[in-house]
Amino acid sequence: MLRLIDLAQENRKLTIRSACSRRSLIITRISARAWFEHYYEKIFTILRHGPVDAAGVEFAALNLLQEVAIGAEGYPRLAGMADWFSKIPIEDKSVYGDALLQVFENKELSGPTVPTLGQACVIGMEALWDTLPSGRMCFHKHLVHQFERPSKQQRERYRDASARVGRTAGVMRRGVPVSLAPEQSIVARALAALYDELILRVDGYAVNGEPLTDDREKIAANMDTFHKVRASMWLFSRGMSETEGRRAA
Repeated sequence: MLRLIDLAQENRKLTIRSACSRRSLIITRISARAWFEHYYEKIFTILRHGPVDAAGVEFAALNLLQEVAIGAEGYPRLAGMADWFSKIPIEDKSVYGDALLQVFENKELSGPTVPTLGQACVIGMEALWDTLPSGRMCFHKHLVHQFERPSKQQRERYRDASARVGRTAGVMRRGVPVSLAPEQSIVARALAALYDELILRVDGYAVNGEPLTDDREKIAANMDTFHKVRASMWLFSRGMSETEGRRAA
């Protein structure tokens, strides 16, 4: 039986395991507000001054971690310290921050994003989420998001949001506008909203132990914001490229 990501769990554990030790950071459930205000907005601020590199993404992830971290294990010297989070080695915090962002498309599970009439648009995903009883983190490889086919108006909203981010950032390098990733700031909010409108069903997730399947309102209310943005990003980017390809043919 596949292990499900329980979206309602209040806390989860991010773990670093080595041959001689095990260290963990305990984080609370990450709200949409926390994702937008402490991760996406931080990246958008960086973008206003130049392209975001790996260091910029790491900085934004650490900013989010500081907001949601509520405890740690495996750091005996930090017990009782009021500023315990700041005392965790930066190399460990980098690993924890990276763990939050380990969400990828599983193309083996994805279907055509420009389906025939009556078919759902299917995006397969895989993600790191929580720590198993063995002490290893669990990588969920069978996450599926099924969407309605986006309408022309919804595709235009995605394009408009993408263009608005580019204009808002106003970043130029040698006279050439910097290309902004489609999940940043304004676009992230648009993608999350479009996810809520289009989602039909998910597999691989649960709420309070009960599998989450085709309750659209429940999915919209409980799905992790980063998973929403990623799934929608792949839906629109792949769907549009396939549509353009068919037109060219």
